[in-house]
Amino acid sequence: MGSCPILAEGAGFFSELLGDRLEVDGVKMALAELESRHHYPRLPALAIDSAAAPLSDQQGVQILRLIERMGWSGPNDHLLLAGWIVLSNVGGALRKRPGLQITSGFGTGKSDTADNVIRPLQAGLGIVCSGSTEAGIRQSIRQDVLPVLVDESEQADGNRREQQLRLVRLAYDGQPMVKGTPGGEPLEFCLRVSIALAGINAPISNPADLSRIAVIGRHQLPEADWQQLAAERAELLTLATGKALIRRTVTHLPVLLANTKTLGRVLAGLTPGRGGGRVGDTYGALLAGAHLLESTEQLRGDAALAWLDSVGWDPAAPAADEVDRSPLAEARQCLDHLLAHELPWRDPESDRPGTGRITVQELVELALRGGGSDAPVALGRLGMKADPERGLLVANGGAAISRIFTGSKWSQGGHRARLLELEEAEPAPSPQRFAVLGPVRCVCLPWELVGVDRSPLKAAAEAQRVRGCFGLGVAA
Repeated sequence: MGSCPILAEGAGFFSELLGDRLEVDGVKMALAELESRHHYPRLPALAIDSAAAPLSDQQGVQILRLIERMGWSGPNDHLLLAGWIVLSNVGGALRKRPGLQITSGFGTGKSDTADNVIRPLQAGLGIVCSGSTEAGIRQSIRQDVLPVLVDESEQADGNRREQQLRLVRLAYDGQPMVKGTPGGEPLEFCLRVSIALAGINAPISNPADLSRIAVIGRHQLPEADWQQLAAERAELLTLATGKALIRRTVTHLPVLLANTKTLGRVLAGLTPGRGGGRVGDTYGALLAGAHLLESTEQLRGDAALAWLDSVGWDPAAPAADEVDRSPLAEARQCLDHLLAHELPWRDPESDRPGTGRITVQELVELALRGGGSDAPVALGRLGMKADPERGLLVANGGAAISRIFTGSKWSQGGHRARLLELEEAEPAPSPQRFAVLGPVRCVCLPWELVGVDRSPLKAAAEAQRVRGCFGLGVAA
């Protein structure tokens, strides 16, 4: 057992392990004071105030409505995210722990969702991993049952991605798993954590995963709408709000568990052809979590159906096994994979933070700014060119561009056919000259597809035009 708000359901009581202390049915006590069949190891104290006031119904409704306005790919996505967050804070007390897959294009809100919604509402207690292996994630969790977010979970990572999905399956049921050790002694571990995966190109095809993992996606909002929303969100979704949400969830845990069963039965009846009982377990739990934000009422019979209608739950909405796999959707995934590719980068002229890394998307923007930047040369070495007029030029083949797609379903030059499926993408009529590489055949991607900010380029062009009008141009 490990650190987590609500760890075990005992004989008529709920015990909450806060690292170095317990809270049993609201009463604080030392680890050794409780007579129980459960074992509670001493771990670092969790920053949870037992005297904190629970989140109110009004605040919970505000959170749910705000999340709904963030721009989602599906009509139910906001409910699934909100429900998963609530459940993730009490993973150790749940019978089933649904997984969550956040999938969206480059720059459409995947990281924003993690950083500015999930983490604050978990009071900053969640464990965050990036592109980690199964062993790395397990070692990060140790004995804890704190929620886990695995970022950069991509299809291109092959076996690593499969390992991450396997952990979600294990955590869903919470069954013990035994592994061998070099010393010949078996090592048993049991995952009872709520796990979310986030990635750009992260389809789920295994039926064993489809019924255990809810898939959600973000899309971009108009700038004016986004500015207003971001200001409201920064004020409402804080660490203090997260602590109040945890207190609400702990206080009303019996209601949450009862509603999980009720909504599970209702959903199993509404969707008999889409997985039946397990789909009911998964989505019933997630919706019970969303319901707890609005109300602490225990749902019974027709009240459960009435609440589903009130929040706009659509049982016919696409499920995880019905995600868009059309050629156009895959072409967009291919482009997102390219733009999200990272490489080492140090540029003294750049205003980017000194992370030592840069994405292709950021590198393209640097190349468009011109000046003394080495970005055009770096792009050329990757098999790309930022042409101000025609767009982003991507080489059909070559060692550098092939390395970007190695291990993906667009390897061995397969990216060319997929990129040409994008609207207004077209093959260059003749070989184009790339920095370092020289003339190569390529695909032309209009800037509207790439989503790069060209305002610095436009400003420079306008300044050059004005200088020319006043005779201030520099002679060649």
